[in-house]
Amino acid sequence: MDDGALFDATPYEAPPQPDPYEGMGQDARRTARRRELLEQGIHPITKRPTRPDLGTCGDCANLVVKDIGRKRHWFKCDLALSGDVYPTGPDVRKSYPACTGFKAGADAPREVTP
Repeated sequence: MDDGALFDATPYEAPPQPDPYEGMGQDARRTARRRELLEQGIHPITKRPTRPDLGTCGDCANLVVKDIGRKRHWFKCDLALSGDVYPTGPDVRKSYPACTGFKAGADAPREVTP
């Protein structure tokens, strides 16, 4: 306080944080991030709390199948889809635990075609 300053104005520089995914490919990074969310009790697709007591995504009425022909299809969640004409969204694993948006009664996933 000899120079009349009220506080130390030296800028604080945070040390760089190591990248926990360094050296991993894009798919491996996504899998690791989703695994971390599941361990925290957060559904990796809807970002809602998980409810494993209700079942899995494979049992949910919100599960849809996006079929593009040539025997290629992906499972999607209605709660995470965007786009009206050509719905897009992250792929869902049927084995993921249910989230708070779970709707029971799905005999088979609803099909969505482009």
